[in-house]
Amino acid sequence: MYLKNLKIIMDYKNIKAIDMQKETGIARSSISRHRNGNASGIDFETLEKMLNYLDCTLDELFGTVPYVIKHD
Repeated sequence: MYLKNLKIIMDYKNIKAIDMQKETGIARSSISRHRNGNASGIDFETLEKMLNYLDCTLDELFGTVPYVIKHD
């Protein structure tokens, strides 16, 4: 399962895998696999934790709608 915008969202929000791991309990290796597009699937609990932590929608994470970077 490819989370198309995970890298973009994490980079934009300056989130490191280790920080996400500490806050969500998701294994850093799992975060890295998803970020690099090497994961074969994702369970709903992990997906929900990512969405809540990243404060984004499912569509934004999967790339079905563009992730809009807001410039202040």
